[in-house]
Amino acid sequence: MKTDADRLNFYKELYFKEIDKRQGLNNSISVPITLIAGSFSVLFYLATQWKPSVVHGTVAILFLVSIVLAFVCTLISVYFVVKFYSNSNAGYVTIELAKANEMEEYYKSLEKHHDGDKEKANIDFTQWLISELVTCTAAYQVANDKKSTDFFGFKKAIFYTLIWIVIATLVFCLNIIQLNSTL
Repeated sequence: MKTDADRLNFYKELYFKEIDKRQGLNNSISVPITLIAGSFSVLFYLATQWKPSVVHGTVAILFLVSIVLAFVCTLISVYFVVKFYSNSNAGYVTIELAKANEMEEYYKSLEKHHDGDKEKANIDFTQWLISELVTCTAAYQVANDKKSTDFFGFKKAIFYTLIWIVIATLVFCLNIIQLNSTL
């Protein structure tokens, strides 16, 4: 970056990129809630409709284990979603840029400080603005990285939930077939 204007543009673009990333993460609430609600619904249905077959106790044990593991994985995914949206234990503070009127007042104070020399005031203001953008962008990067990590934890947990639900569903269907064949 050759000039302060180049640096300012770079940090400004980086700042807005992090703002967009934050908005994208915050707007993704519907998918996790839908998957969790669907998982609990399927688990509840399977658990309440289960009629153990007398032929194979192994099937009942496999069903019980898969239901319990699916339930545990769903609870873990709930934990990550709550952590994601509440920013609990995040350890960061969101830092915002100053309001436009405050920035303008600061610029005017720089002009007074430099006895009306707008060039010096512009240089100092640009340096200050770059510093503010760097500080705010760094705070957003920390927050977005933490949210992304929590969202990844949710994805892993819900993936395992779905695997255990599929296994439980297959065992459930096998049990129904066994019940119908013994009648």
